[in-house]
Amino acid sequence: ADDEKFIREGIAGSIKKEFGDNVNVFTARNGKLAFEMICSSENQIDIVLTDIIMPELSGLELIQNVREKGIPCEFIILSSYDDFSYAQKAIRTGVCEYILKPCENKMIFDTIRKVSEKIENQKKEKNFSKQTINSMLGSWFDGKINFSEVKNYIAFDSNANSKSNSTAQTA
Repeated sequence: ADDEKFIREGIAGSIKKEFGDNVNVFTARNGKLAFEMICSSENQIDIVLTDIIMPELSGLELIQNVREKGIPCEFIILSSYDDFSYAQKAIRTGVCEYILKPCENKMIFDTIRKVSEKIENQKKEKNFSKQTINSMLGSWFDGKINFSEVKNYIAFDSNANSKSNSTAQTA
Protein backbone atom coordinates (compact mmCIF):
# COMPACT_ATOMS: atom_id res chain seq x y z
CA ALA A 1 0.00 0.00 0.00
CA ASP A 2 1.50 3.25 -1.14
CA ASP A 3 -0.06 6.43 -2.46
CA GLU A 4 2.78 7.00 -4.91
CA LYS A 5 1.87 5.06 -8.06
CA PHE A 6 5.42 4.83 -9.39
CA ILE A 7 6.72 3.35 -6.13
CA ARG A 8 3.71 1.05 -5.65
CA GLU A 9 3.87 -0.42 -9.15
CA GLY A 10 7.66 -0.60 -9.16
CA ILE A 11 7.80 -2.59 -5.94
CA ALA A 12 4.92 -4.85 -7.00
CA GLY A 13 6.60 -5.59 -10.33
CA SER A 14 9.94 -6.29 -8.67
CA ILE A 15 8.34 -8.66 -6.17
CA LYS A 16 6.50 -10.53 -8.95
CA LYS A 17 9.74 -10.81 -10.92
CA GLU A 18 11.75 -12.03 -7.91
CA PHE A 19 9.24 -14.51 -6.48
CA GLY A 20 7.32 -15.48 -9.62
CA ASP A 21 4.27 -17.69 -9.21
CA ASN A 22 5.07 -18.30 -5.54
CA VAL A 23 3.27 -15.09 -4.58
CA ASN A 24 0.17 -13.12 -5.40
CA VAL A 25 0.73 -9.39 -5.24
CA PHE A 26 -2.09 -6.94 -4.59
CA THR A 27 -1.66 -3.18 -4.61
CA ALA A 28 -3.60 -0.37 -2.99
CA ARG A 29 -3.24 3.39 -3.41
CA ASN A 30 -4.29 4.13 0.16
CA GLY A 31 -4.80 2.52 3.53
CA LYS A 32 -8.57 2.26 3.19
CA LEU A 33 -8.34 0.17 0.00
CA ALA A 34 -5.59 -1.95 1.56
CA PHE A 35 -7.80 -2.59 4.60
CA GLU A 36 -10.68 -3.69 2.36
CA MET A 37 -8.37 -6.08 0.48
CA ILE A 38 -6.97 -7.56 3.69
CA CYS A 39 -10.47 -8.04 5.13
CA SER A 40 -11.83 -9.63 1.96
CA SER A 41 -12.60 -13.33 2.35
CA GLU A 42 -11.35 -13.83 -1.20
CA ASN A 43 -7.79 -12.85 -0.29
CA GLN A 44 -5.52 -14.54 2.19
CA ILE A 45 -2.84 -11.95 2.71
CA ASP A 46 0.13 -13.05 4.79
CA ILE A 47 2.44 -10.05 4.40
CA VAL A 48 1.57 -6.40 3.93
CA LEU A 49 4.10 -3.79 2.82
CA THR A 50 2.78 -0.37 3.65
CA ASP A 51 3.85 3.23 3.67
CA ILE A 52 3.02 5.28 6.76
CA ILE A 53 1.65 8.51 5.36
CA MET A 54 -1.22 7.86 2.95
CA PRO A 55 -4.62 9.42 2.30
CA GLU A 56 -7.82 8.14 3.92
CA LEU A 57 -6.07 5.76 6.33
CA SER A 58 -2.42 5.94 7.35
CA GLY A 59 -0.23 2.85 7.42
CA LEU A 60 -0.27 2.86 11.23
CA GLU A 61 -4.07 3.17 11.28
CA LEU A 62 -4.27 0.35 8.73
CA ILE A 63 -2.17 -1.90 10.96
CA GLN A 64 -4.19 -1.01 14.05
CA ASN A 65 -7.50 -1.68 12.28
CA VAL A 66 -6.31 -5.05 10.97
CA ARG A 67 -5.05 -6.01 14.44
CA GLU A 68 -8.41 -5.03 15.97
CA LYS A 69 -10.20 -7.29 13.46
CA GLY A 70 -7.91 -10.17 14.49
CA ILE A 71 -6.75 -10.85 10.95
CA PRO A 72 -3.47 -12.76 11.03
CA CYS A 73 -0.91 -11.10 8.79
CA GLU A 74 2.52 -9.58 9.18
CA PHE A 75 3.41 -6.00 8.37
CA ILE A 76 6.51 -4.45 6.88
CA ILE A 77 6.62 -0.67 6.86
CA LEU A 78 8.38 0.81 3.85
CA SER A 79 8.62 4.54 4.41
CA SER A 80 10.78 7.57 3.83
CA TYR A 81 9.94 8.85 7.33
CA ASP A 82 12.77 8.13 9.76
CA ASP A 83 10.98 9.86 12.64
CA PHE A 84 11.56 7.77 15.78
CA SER A 85 7.97 8.28 16.97
CA TYR A 86 6.71 6.45 13.85
CA ALA A 87 9.06 3.56 14.57
CA GLN A 88 7.84 3.43 18.18
CA LYS A 89 4.21 3.32 17.08
CA ALA A 90 5.07 0.63 14.53
CA ILE A 91 6.70 -1.50 17.21
CA ARG A 92 3.66 -1.12 19.47
CA THR A 93 1.40 -2.42 16.68
CA GLY A 94 3.59 -5.49 16.16
CA VAL A 95 5.26 -4.55 12.87
CA CYS A 96 7.90 -7.08 11.76
CA GLU A 97 10.22 -4.69 9.98
CA TYR A 98 10.65 -0.99 9.27
CA ILE A 99 12.54 -0.26 6.05
CA LEU A 100 13.55 3.26 5.10
CA LYS A 101 13.10 4.40 1.50
CA PRO A 102 14.96 4.66 -0.70
CA CYS A 103 16.38 1.17 -0.44
CA GLU A 104 17.58 -1.56 -2.75
CA ASN A 105 15.14 -4.21 -3.88
CA LYS A 106 17.40 -6.85 -2.32
CA MET A 107 16.63 -5.46 1.11
CA ILE A 108 12.89 -5.76 0.46
CA PHE A 109 13.27 -9.29 -0.92
CA ASP A 110 15.43 -10.43 2.00
CA THR A 111 12.90 -8.99 4.45
CA ILE A 112 10.01 -10.72 2.69
CA ARG A 113 11.93 -14.02 2.83
CA LYS A 114 12.65 -13.55 6.53
CA VAL A 115 9.02 -12.75 7.36
CA SER A 116 7.79 -15.64 5.17
CA GLU A 117 10.05 -18.01 7.09
CA LYS A 118 8.65 -16.69 10.38
CA ILE A 119 5.09 -17.28 9.14
CA GLU A 120 5.92 -20.82 7.98
CA ASN A 121 7.51 -21.65 11.34
CA GLN A 122 4.44 -20.35 13.18
CA LYS A 123 2.18 -22.48 10.97
CA LYS A 124 4.31 -25.57 11.65
CA GLU A 125 4.21 -24.97 15.41
CA LYS A 126 0.44 -24.47 15.34
CA ASN A 127 -0.07 -27.65 13.30
CA PHE A 128 2.22 -29.61 15.64
CA SER A 129 0.26 -28.40 18.67
CA LYS A 130 -3.07 -29.34 17.05
CA GLN A 131 -1.75 -32.78 16.11
CA THR A 132 -0.48 -33.37 19.63
CA ILE A 133 -3.78 -32.32 21.20
CA ASN A 134 -5.70 -34.54 18.75
CA SER A 135 -3.40 -37.43 19.57
CA MET A 136 -3.91 -36.92 23.31
CA LEU A 137 -7.68 -36.73 22.88
CA GLY A 138 -7.55 -39.96 20.90
CA SER A 139 -5.55 -41.61 23.69
CA TRP A 140 -8.11 -40.39 26.22
CA PHE A 141 -11.01 -41.76 24.15
CA ASP A 142 -9.16 -45.08 23.90
CA GLY A 143 -8.69 -45.11 27.69
CA LYS A 144 -4.89 -44.92 27.52
CA ILE A 145 -4.64 -41.71 29.55
CA ASN A 146 -6.94 -39.89 31.96
CA PHE A 147 -8.60 -36.56 31.24
CA SER A 148 -6.51 -34.64 33.78
CA GLU A 149 -3.41 -35.36 31.66
CA VAL A 150 -5.19 -33.93 28.59
CA LYS A 151 -6.30 -30.84 30.55
CA ASN A 152 -2.79 -30.28 31.91
CA TYR A 153 -1.25 -30.45 28.43
CA ILE A 154 -3.85 -28.17 26.86
CA ALA A 155 -3.42 -25.61 29.68
CA PHE A 156 0.37 -25.81 29.33
CA ASP A 157 0.20 -25.44 25.53
CA SER A 158 -2.16 -22.46 25.59
CA ASN A 159 -0.02 -20.73 28.24
CA ALA A 160 3.08 -21.25 26.10
CA ASN A 161 1.31 -19.82 23.04
CA SER A 162 -0.01 -16.76 24.88
CA LYS A 163 3.46 -16.06 26.33
CA SER A 164 5.09 -16.26 22.91
CA ASN A 165 2.40 -14.01 21.41
CA SER A 166 2.79 -11.36 24.10
CA THR A 167 6.56 -11.49 23.72
CA ALA A 168 6.31 -11.00 19.97
CA GLN A 169 4.06 -8.00 20.43
CA THR A 170 6.35 -6.28 22.91
CA ALA A 171 9.61 -7.01 21.11
